[in-house]
Amino acid sequence: MKRRSQQDWLMLFEQQAASGLSAATFCQEQSLCPRYFSKRKRELCFSSTPTPVSAFVKLAQTPAMSTMDSDSLELRYQSVRLSMPLSVDTQWLARLLQALS
Repeated sequence: MKRRSQQDWLMLFEQQAASGLSAATFCQEQSLCPRYFSKRKRELCFSSTPTPVSAFVKLAQTPAMSTMDSDSLELRYQSVRLSMPLSVDTQWLARLLQALS
């Protein structure tokens, strides 16, 4: 059994959420015990002491977003603008955003 750090678990929770898969399916694909996955998620994400799960910024739809090209994704934060095709690999995007946070 592989020992994972708190950061490893938080990254797994984010990957599962981004994948669109149920926790059970994600755990099966990642060779994780679904019960332990749920237990760690409760402990780390819903503990009584606030633990920041992510440094992501909450996005809101703006009128400019509705005029974008339908086969591209654009993320904007202050003066930074990141544009990519909708077919971008979600795992790569998750790693990029984590590295930037």
